[in-house]
Amino acid sequence: MIGSAGLYSLGHGTNDAQKTMGIIVVLLAALGHQGWAKASHSGLQSLIAKREIAWWVILSCHAAMALGTMAGGWRIVKTIGSRITPHLRPIGGFSAEMAAAVTLGLATIAKVPIPTTHAIGGAVSGSVPPE
Repeated sequence: MIGSAGLYSLGHGTNDAQKTMGIIVVLLAALGHQGWAKASHSGLQSLIAKREIAWWVILSCHAAMALGTMAGGWRIVKTIGSRITPHLRPIGGFSAEMAAAVTLGLATIAKVPIPTTHAIGGAVSGSVPPE
């Protein structure tokens, strides 16, 4: 169970953090801020050429996701785990986490941004036994 939760968490960070970083980089570039790219050249062309984002942007996005998950993540887990699917057993939870982790991993490799909440919601819905 800890392994599946860790893989799901990794998928969450690699997929959702990228969307947030993209928004921040576009805003900083639009405002003409020079600190968003590692390159010494300014402008969007240097980012496109090197594909590097400054560490402070990366770390701030990951920190914001961690804080948001700590603050409100339990409500989502409680809603999905007890209200939407009250008959979910531990093996079903493990299966759902692994399915969502694999889905997020494949989406990240394919560079397709998908909502983490939708991935786990679909995986949990598919792992509940019929009544």
